[in-house]
Amino acid sequence: IDSYYAEYERRCKQYGVSMRVYHMKRCHYLLTVDQEAAKAEYDAFHRCKRDAYSDCEACEIHFDMTVALELGDEEAALRIAQPLLNGDKRCGEIPHWTYARLTDHYLYAGDLEEAAYYGELCERLTQGDPEFLGATGTLLSLYSASDPSRGWNLFKQCLPMYQNCKNPQMRMKFADGAYRLMKVLAEISEQQGDDGRSKSPVLRCLPLEMTDEGMLMSDIRDFFYNAARDAARKLDDRNGASYFTEKLSREIVPVEHDALPGQKTDRPAHGIVRRTSCLLLPSLP
Repeated sequence: IDSYYAEYERRCKQYGVSMRVYHMKRCHYLLTVDQEAAKAEYDAFHRCKRDAYSDCEACEIHFDMTVALELGDEEAALRIAQPLLNGDKRCGEIPHWTYARLTDHYLYAGDLEEAAYYGELCERLTQGDPEFLGATGTLLSLYSASDPSRGWNLFKQCLPMYQNCKNPQMRMKFADGAYRLMKVLAEISEQQGDDGRSKSPVLRCLPLEMTDEGMLMSDIRDFFYNAARDAARKLDDRNGASYFTEKLSREIVPVEHDALPGQKTDRPAHGIVRRTSCLLLPSLP
């Protein structure tokens, strides 16, 4: 990957192109490898002037928000993202990815209310679009913790897109979400005392056994875990880091955000996740 960026830099200088996009892309890569180096690239990005080859303003604002989130400054990220969230800036991919990124952030922070709020906005814009398969993976992870039935329907709709996708990072993100969802569905099946199978025809595109009784949820779970694990290892091996494998191993653990007695919170009341004592397995197929 270092040779790739070296060639990128050489061509930018050869043709007189601003290094702004180079530093932007390199910063994004380094955020998963070396955050101090990423900060240096980020500063260099903002020192370079925009030109005809720069990303659009909406994409650059989204990038600024992403950097703030990765560096742990949620308040700054939300402040930066305001032009995207209120509709002042947008493009063919933004705020789609912005909603997906915020869903992911709040989901792994354990804030299911905020994750559900941004997830709803994300799904409205991305559902059924193969260009946003990675965002669909984030939604599957969300629904594994909030609404497995909804997640199951989304999974079936988008599974053929996964099979046709050639982008390893998008495939990894979808596989991660599918694994988390199937893990929950398999657990619910076990709790309810059934064998946890589905006869849905869409599952036939998977290289798994489909008997007359259907395909086991546990087999689908294991298939997607292995796919996500292998993709994460390849990316981490390439980068010399452990970012993706560590994220795959993280659990989604809801946390409480209620104010203390006598205190008020200025936190917006976004989204509601209805949590019940027993989540029913969707009717299959």
